[in-house]
Amino acid sequence: MSTRQARPVFSPLRNPELKLPLFAGGTIAEIPGTPFAALNVSLGVDRNRVLFIGDIKAATEGRAQWRKVIDASDQVRDYAVTRDWIYALSAKGAPRHRLLRMPLSAPELAKAGVVVAAGDQVLVSVAGARDGAYLITRRGATMQLTRLPHAAPQAQSIALPFEGTVSVLSADANQDGMLFSVNGWTRATQRFVYAPGSAPAPITLARAGAFDAPAGLVAREVMVPAPDGTQIPVSILGRADVKRDGSNPTVLYGYGSYGITEDPAFNPRLLAWLERGGVYVYAHVRGGGIFGTEWHLAGHKATKSNTWRDGIAVAQWLIEQKYTSPQRLAIFGGSAGGIFVGMAINERPDLFAAAVPAVPVMDTVRAELDPNGLANVPEFGTVKDPAGFKALHAMSSYHHIMPGVRYPAVMLVHGVNDTRVAVWQSSKYANRLASATTGGPVLMRLDYQLGHGGGASRAQSQEQLVDIWSFMLWQMGVPEFQPK
Repeated sequence: MSTRQARPVFSPLRNPELKLPLFAGGTIAEIPGTPFAALNVSLGVDRNRVLFIGDIKAATEGRAQWRKVIDASDQVRDYAVTRDWIYALSAKGAPRHRLLRMPLSAPELAKAGVVVAAGDQVLVSVAGARDGAYLITRRGATMQLTRLPHAAPQAQSIALPFEGTVSVLSADANQDGMLFSVNGWTRATQRFVYAPGSAPAPITLARAGAFDAPAGLVAREVMVPAPDGTQIPVSILGRADVKRDGSNPTVLYGYGSYGITEDPAFNPRLLAWLERGGVYVYAHVRGGGIFGTEWHLAGHKATKSNTWRDGIAVAQWLIEQKYTSPQRLAIFGGSAGGIFVGMAINERPDLFAAAVPAVPVMDTVRAELDPNGLANVPEFGTVKDPAGFKALHAMSSYHHIMPGVRYPAVMLVHGVNDTRVAVWQSSKYANRLASATTGGPVLMRLDYQLGHGGGASRAQSQEQLVDIWSFMLWQMGVPEFQPK
């Protein structure tokens, strides 16, 4: 029996002629029905994509002469390569994106035709099959799915079984149609196969679970005004019979970085919180991507303050609308969401009973010196630039702690083996906050068998969530969670 030897075929060091940064990653994929391969390159946290085309045989031998088709400066967020066409979602001059198309035989983006012009909807992603391109768009928190035949790319809307997040699971240049899934705030993921001319047919991989679509839960989508008048989308999950009397234990979650969006997704672990009358709120703050690139850049570097001030506005609205009260409101966020949490309680400590920053970035001024710091410069800026330093200092929760302030109770959650956000971010912040606050306790929940969260076992994840919710309910004064 012969043994195949693994052969390196691409890396930024192996292919210096491509002039890619060391943190770039790439995958090589065959373009079915052609003699070509596509080299798909990602640049760390940068949302811009890079695409090279080369000979498939030479690529498998590690000697391809790669031709660049899409550069990072083209601001392409996603693309699909088929036998005859390359489709590209471009943000250049179109902050909510537009869909371009160029022939694979002569791929010049500057000469690409416009298939879908920029409009009110955000163009989220594109996939390619033999019969056409499949485009996912977003209007607010929910998505739509559209087919664009290659021969005459006129939009054909595909009816979905319920509102939520749409994902193309598989589309192949050798096959017509595709597989996709839909996931909602209160509905578990369902998978479907779509063939042109037919309605989507469900794919049954297992029996429906008892809690895949729990009765009595609702998701409300509202818009909340920020201090500058911008309307912030907010998703509110709770029981249908929740009373707006100011007494509901409520978690306000936010992130607001990298253009990432909190898409509707069913999380059965939230059921324990929701079933006992709790409310869970997603604030789609600026810095995220719910309204495309413009929304991302509105909470980015020098405009980062919009991220946490949007969160503060949502907290005030929840209290005004009597969903909750300051004594029953907690704020939660992880990783870059530590900026959202830390700066929100710095500016309005009176709004919250508890705060939980998980694996958080709390000292943005020093974060650049960490091993993972360089890759985050495009998102937050660099201290080597005066304007960058000013922006980083303005968003650094650690540097804005004031002595003698009654801060809410804080529990920092961190994996000691975290290589993405080092644990010193939590310990340094906790030390300063504990010496400054006149309010609740400052705790650290450290796990020496965890990192940034990926790879956690089911037991570790559940135990961590139990501790977070117990801490919040303790600080909210819920009787069953008070020390004896």
